[in-house]
Parts: sequence; C-alpha cells; structure tokens
Amino acid sequence: GDSAWVMGKIVSGGYASIGANSHVVGTVYGAGATVMGAGGVMGGTGSAPTSPLIPVIYTSSLVSIGSTDASQVTAAQSGFSALGMGTALSTTMPTSMTLTGGGVFSAANFSTTASMTLTLDDQNVRHDWVFNITDYLVTGASSKVVMSNANSGSTLTWNVGNGYASLGASSNFMGTILAKTYVAVGASTVVSGFNSSCGIYSATLYVSTGASADIGGGCVVPVTPVPEPEGYAMLLAGLISIAFISRRRKAAK
Repeated sequence: GDSAWVMGKIVSGGYASIGANSHVVGTVYGAGATVMGAGGVMGGTGSAPTSPLIPVIYTSSLVSIGSTDASQVTAAQSGFSALGMGTALSTTMPTSMTLTGGGVFSAANFSTTASMTLTLDDQNVRHDWVFNITDYLVTGASSKVVMSNANSGSTLTWNVGNGYASLGASSNFMGTILAKTYVAVGASTVVSGFNSSCGIYSATLYVSTGASADIGGGCVVPVTPVPEPEGYAMLLAGLISIAFISRRRKAAK
C-alpha cells in the first residue's frame, strides 16, 4: 500500500508490488517482476535466497524443511500444530482479555472485536507463546495485541493452519504469522516483531499491506555506531582541548 514501511526482506514466488512513497528496508526477492510506485524505496532486488526463511523457535518440533519457500512455511506450520491444542480459547474475543504464562493456545477460529486489547503477561519469565488457529485469524479495527512484563528470550507465533489472517485497520499486532493461504494487513496497521519472533508468511497465496502500514518495526535492534580510528583521534583531541582551556581559565582566576 501507499506510504507503507516494511522492515527486513520480501520474498515472493510471483511478483512484488510496492506502493507509492513506500519503503522496504531489505532486499526484494521475486520470481516475477517487481513493481514500484512513484517515490518508493527498497534495499535492492535479487533471486530467492537459499538460507532458511522460517525462524526456528521450537527446533525439536519442526519437521524437515524442504527446498522451496512454500514447503518451509508448511513444515513450520506442521511443527507448531504437532505441539497440540494446549489451552482452548473462545472463537471470539468481544472484550479485552489477559493471558498469562505462555504455552500453546488454540481455537477453531479466533477473532477480536474492534478496539479491544489482548494482553499477554509474560511474568518476566522466558515463555514460548504459540497460537494454533485452525481456519482464520481476524483482528478488529483499532484492536491491540500487547506483551506485558516481557522477557527478552520469549517468542510469539500465530499458526493459522488451514486458512488466512486478516488484521483490521489501525490495529497493533505482535509476533510471527504463519498462514496457509493469505495474510491481509489493514491500512495504518502496525505489526511488530517480538524478540526472535518476527515475520509474516503465506504458504500458498499472498501477503498484502494497506496504505501507511508499518511491518516489522520491532524486529530491528538499534546498534550504537562505533567510531572509526580517525573518530577516536578527533574525540581525544577535543577532550584534550577542553581540558587545556579549563586549566587556563582556572589559572587566570
């Protein structure tokens, strides 16, 4: 969509379309054409990378990853599904709700009402949060998924086994989404990563982002630049100058 912001890379088995004034920080890999609107920016183009695309969160639970992108997503989904049903959730969330302690949660379908908040209380302890949704995941407009008392080692994955995920406009969502069919992100919606949990994946169809959407902003850890050797020399010279001036002023008094 127009004026969207996407962190990381985009991998497409077909074509990739980037809206006007949108920014893709990483490389765009596509088997087909890459179409960019006026004022769009991306980190480059290339053929599909050979490195694994799916973050391995439950390593022992994942089946062998195949050679194609679709099979990687399908394999990861099978691995998460094999973890079982865990705690059953209602198919709808009409009011705000808090879940605690991580683990596996499941529902045939899961949808949230507009403006409601799903809070995941991590209790300052490392947890793996997995939501195994059979058919579809739908969040209402202006709804939120947030993590409280977060631990830096925790992970968060939404596994939509047979269907799709649709995130409402102006909502805030967190974690990795693995969908069998498509993932549709609404206009002005923010999708944040959580620690190593970061990404939106479709096994068979597509991922679409609405205008002014922000995808993966929480996936990047800021790094403080280290000064080059010349920078150290200039810094040292500046400190020496300040010390010299200070001593002269004290002597003058």
